[in-house]
Amino acid sequence: MEIQDSKDQDATSTHYVTNQLTADESEPSTTDSYAYSIGNAQCSGSDADEWTYTTITPQTKEMQDLFSEMMDILPLIDNPTYVGSETMNGIMTNHFTFRVGGLGLQSGVEVTANQGDYWLAQDGQYIVKYQLVAETVDTATQAKVHVDVLIDLTNINQSVDISFPVGCAP
Repeated sequence: MEIQDSKDQDATSTHYVTNQLTADESEPSTTDSYAYSIGNAQCSGSDADEWTYTTITPQTKEMQDLFSEMMDILPLIDNPTYVGSETMNGIMTNHFTFRVGGLGLQSGVEVTANQGDYWLAQDGQYIVKYQLVAETVDTATQAKVHVDVLIDLTNINQSVDISFPVGCAP
């Protein structure tokens, strides 16, 4: 997921990419879609499918904004280990590694990957980058679940121009 936010334009752009692989497939299926919000106008979809344009009332917009301001990304971080001071995305950060505690305990599956890293800004203490790779295998069925998570803040405090795609119009 990639999110761009412009306070100047009262706009956001979110790009979603989802890969799914089932036991009977040899290649993952990919879903690629976008959601745009500029003021009270919204557009979602993709060039491959079609775009849906809607408008919302100022009251609904205000409540959506309230909800998004209440939500923070709280990444999983258990017992971090300090690696060192590094520059990440042009920001001085402290780099940490970690593993997700308790993974597989509830389900009884075998954990085959469990490694995370994050970089915390020295000035402001916000996450500049976070990555986690986790994988489990059910030894009885050989069913595998693999998760890659990446949060990567770039162009911090830079102006962004957000506009609807050509195929999305009122």
